[in-house]
Amino acid sequence: MKRLTVTAGIIRKNSGILLAQRKKSDFAGGLWEFPGGKLEPGESLRECLRRELLEELSINALIGDFLTEVRHTYDDFHVHLFVFLVPGFSGEILIRDHQRTAWVCAEYLSSYSLLPADIPVAEVLLKRLT
Repeated sequence: MKRLTVTAGIIRKNSGILLAQRKKSDFAGGLWEFPGGKLEPGESLRECLRRELLEELSINALIGDFLTEVRHTYDDFHVHLFVFLVPGFSGEILIRDHQRTAWVCAEYLSSYSLLPADIPVAEVLLKRLT
Protein backbone atom coordinates (compact mmCIF):
# COMPACT_ATOMS: atom_id res chain seq x y z
CA MET A 1 0.00 0.00 0.00
CA LYS A 2 1.32 3.42 -0.92
CA ARG A 3 2.37 5.67 2.00
CA LEU A 4 2.24 9.46 1.78
CA THR A 5 3.62 12.06 4.13
CA VAL A 6 1.57 15.25 3.94
CA THR A 7 1.31 18.56 5.75
CA ALA A 8 -1.63 20.82 6.51
CA GLY A 9 -1.95 24.31 7.89
CA ILE A 10 -4.42 25.82 10.31
CA ILE A 11 -4.69 29.28 8.80
CA ARG A 12 -6.47 31.75 11.06
CA LYS A 13 -7.81 35.18 10.31
CA ASN A 14 -9.85 36.98 12.96
CA SER A 15 -12.20 34.27 14.29
CA GLY A 16 -12.11 32.15 11.14
CA ILE A 17 -10.12 29.08 10.11
CA LEU A 18 -9.55 28.49 6.42
CA LEU A 19 -11.02 25.36 4.86
CA ALA A 20 -10.63 24.43 1.20
CA GLN A 21 -13.05 22.28 -0.77
CA ARG A 22 -11.47 19.67 -3.03
CA LYS A 23 -12.37 19.75 -6.72
CA LYS A 24 -15.03 17.24 -7.70
CA SER A 25 -12.61 15.61 -10.16
CA ASP A 26 -9.96 14.98 -7.45
CA PHE A 27 -9.70 12.18 -4.90
CA ALA A 28 -12.43 12.77 -2.28
CA GLY A 29 -13.92 15.47 -4.47
CA GLY A 30 -16.28 17.86 -2.71
CA LEU A 31 -14.88 17.21 0.77
CA TRP A 32 -13.27 19.96 2.80
CA GLU A 33 -9.72 20.01 4.12
CA PHE A 34 -7.14 22.09 5.87
CA PRO A 35 -4.87 23.22 3.01
CA GLY A 36 -1.49 21.62 2.49
CA GLY A 37 0.05 18.83 0.48
CA LYS A 38 2.58 16.10 -0.13
CA LEU A 39 6.14 16.17 1.15
CA GLU A 40 8.76 16.24 -1.62
CA PRO A 41 12.17 14.55 -1.26
CA GLY A 42 14.65 16.69 0.66
CA GLU A 43 12.03 19.03 2.14
CA SER A 44 11.39 19.63 5.80
CA LEU A 45 7.76 19.48 6.91
CA ARG A 46 7.63 23.27 7.34
CA GLU A 47 9.21 23.84 3.91
CA CYS A 48 6.61 21.53 2.40
CA LEU A 49 3.70 23.37 3.95
CA ARG A 50 5.07 26.77 2.96
CA ARG A 51 5.56 25.59 -0.67
CA GLU A 52 2.13 23.96 -0.86
CA LEU A 53 0.34 27.05 0.47
CA LEU A 54 2.16 29.20 -2.06
CA GLU A 55 1.29 26.79 -4.90
CA GLU A 56 -2.33 26.16 -3.89
CA LEU A 57 -3.39 29.53 -2.46
CA SER A 58 -0.73 31.98 -3.67
CA ILE A 59 0.15 33.08 -0.13
CA ASN A 60 3.44 33.43 1.70
CA ALA A 61 2.68 31.73 4.99
CA LEU A 62 4.34 32.04 8.35
CA ILE A 63 4.58 28.45 9.58
CA GLY A 64 4.14 28.36 13.33
CA ASP A 65 3.93 25.68 16.00
CA PHE A 66 3.29 22.01 15.37
CA LEU A 67 -0.30 21.15 16.34
CA THR A 68 -0.80 17.42 15.82
CA GLU A 69 -0.21 14.45 13.57
CA VAL A 70 -2.69 11.92 12.22
CA ARG A 71 -2.27 8.54 10.58
CA HIS A 72 -5.15 7.44 8.40
CA THR A 73 -5.63 4.60 5.93
CA TYR A 74 -7.81 5.21 2.88
CA ASP A 75 -8.78 2.42 0.47
CA ASP A 76 -5.61 2.64 -1.65
CA PHE A 77 -3.04 4.46 0.48
CA HIS A 78 -1.91 5.39 3.96
CA VAL A 79 -1.36 9.03 4.92
CA HIS A 80 0.76 10.45 7.73
CA LEU A 81 -0.46 14.01 8.21
CA PHE A 82 1.54 16.66 10.09
CA VAL A 83 -0.41 19.78 11.02
CA PHE A 84 1.01 23.20 11.86
CA LEU A 85 -0.51 26.47 12.96
CA VAL A 86 -0.21 29.30 10.45
CA PRO A 87 -0.47 32.51 12.49
CA GLY A 88 -0.08 34.83 9.53
CA PHE A 89 0.41 35.16 5.79
CA SER A 90 0.94 37.78 3.13
CA GLY A 91 -0.70 37.98 -0.27
CA GLU A 92 -4.25 37.59 -1.48
CA ILE A 93 -5.70 34.10 -1.43
CA LEU A 94 -6.15 32.87 -4.99
CA ILE A 95 -7.80 29.47 -5.37
CA ARG A 96 -5.72 27.27 -7.68
CA ASP A 97 -6.29 23.65 -6.67
CA HIS A 98 -9.68 23.73 -4.96
CA GLN A 99 -13.32 24.50 -5.81
CA ARG A 100 -13.65 27.13 -3.12
CA THR A 101 -12.55 28.20 0.33
CA ALA A 102 -14.41 29.25 3.45
CA TRP A 103 -13.49 31.01 6.70
CA VAL A 104 -15.14 28.92 9.41
CA CYS A 105 -15.45 29.50 13.16
CA ALA A 106 -13.93 26.56 15.05
CA GLU A 107 -17.24 25.52 16.59
CA TYR A 108 -18.72 25.04 13.09
CA LEU A 109 -15.93 22.88 11.64
CA SER A 110 -17.93 19.71 12.32
CA SER A 111 -20.76 20.97 10.11
CA TYR A 112 -18.46 20.67 7.06
CA SER A 113 -17.82 17.35 5.33
CA LEU A 114 -14.14 17.02 6.15
CA LEU A 115 -11.68 14.52 4.74
CA PRO A 116 -11.51 11.60 7.17
CA ALA A 117 -7.88 12.37 8.12
CA ASP A 118 -8.86 15.98 8.92
CA ILE A 119 -11.67 15.11 11.35
CA PRO A 120 -9.32 14.37 14.29
CA VAL A 121 -7.42 17.57 13.45
CA ALA A 122 -10.63 19.57 13.84
CA GLU A 123 -11.25 17.85 17.19
CA VAL A 124 -7.76 18.71 18.48
CA LEU A 125 -8.14 22.28 17.26
CA LEU A 126 -11.53 22.73 18.93
CA LYS A 127 -10.16 21.46 22.27
CA ARG A 128 -7.21 23.81 22.00
CA LEU A 129 -9.34 26.86 21.25
CA THR A 130 -12.03 26.29 23.89
